[in-house]
Amino acid sequence: MAAKASSSEASLDNIKLEALSLSEGIQDAPVCIIVLGMAGSGKTTFTRSLIQHAQEKFNPYVVNLDPACREVPYATHIDIRDTVNYKEVMKQYQLGPNGGIVTALNMFTTKMAKFAELVRRAGQRGHKWCIIDTPGQIEVFTWSASGNIITEGLATMFPTIIVYVMDVDALEQEQSFVNNLTRTMSLTLDTFYENLVTCGVSAKTGVGFAQLLQHVLDCVKEYEKDYKPVYEKMRKERMAEQQAKLQPSSTVEDSGTAVPMGVDLKDPPPYSGNNMFLMAPGLVPQQMDSEELEDDTETDGKGNAEEQNFHTFVQSHLTAQESKRNKFMQEQQKP
Repeated sequence: MAAKASSSEASLDNIKLEALSLSEGIQDAPVCIIVLGMAGSGKTTFTRSLIQHAQEKFNPYVVNLDPACREVPYATHIDIRDTVNYKEVMKQYQLGPNGGIVTALNMFTTKMAKFAELVRRAGQRGHKWCIIDTPGQIEVFTWSASGNIITEGLATMFPTIIVYVMDVDALEQEQSFVNNLTRTMSLTLDTFYENLVTCGVSAKTGVGFAQLLQHVLDCVKEYEKDYKPVYEKMRKERMAEQQAKLQPSSTVEDSGTAVPMGVDLKDPPPYSGNNMFLMAPGLVPQQMDSEELEDDTETDGKGNAEEQNFHTFVQSHLTAQESKRNKFMQEQQKP
């Protein structure tokens, strides 16, 4: 069952976002160990054995991020099930198992700042390691936005290591598509696997865990050597940019060149003999070619002829109407 937080630990509502401040930088402790593995690979059993073997020397701070598990075989300091109800999420949003896990992780990620602050305070209290157990559906954690936020967020604040758990015996004995795919990928990605540190352990008997703990310490040194300098350089550049934006310029030369806000109104200079002047396009006189003049003349002549024909038509119509009216009146006057 999940262990409840002690009363001495500050409540989540009072936690400040100190862990996400750029001025803090990467902390030396705790070392975050994120345990990944496919469903049924023995990931939770491995996590329990890792906690037992690291308890005496590293005092691990244990986090469970699997919202769908009924119970875990180890005590936890932070359990996602205390924050998000997995079944209620599925019922409220009408989701399936994977969709419910993704949504539960997304809800937990909204409290990422407070989670990181709890981990930071755990390091100050003497927890040298922070072991994080993840959902059995590995694709949900590795391909979702919440999984990226958790892994990258921790990696920018603490030394962070990924431990991927595989059940080698099950893969060797099982003759299936997954087995063939795994062997094919191991041959295709041979160059990629050369840079990975592997270690054979038994979660039941404890064989190989001493070597695993040493590999974890070596990975911490690799993190300090390769990743941390690059991040610290980027962090200092970001801080310098922020400080430059906050500080106002002390002199006019620093802020820019002084530009007058207006011009003096003076009388125009006297005529200097220069015939060039500016005029609006609509007021500029333009000379027309002889062909354009002839076209305009023909157009005007046609327009006058049409107007005369119209007047003649109207006059003839009025004359015809007048003659009909006179003829009708004469017939009415006859006895």
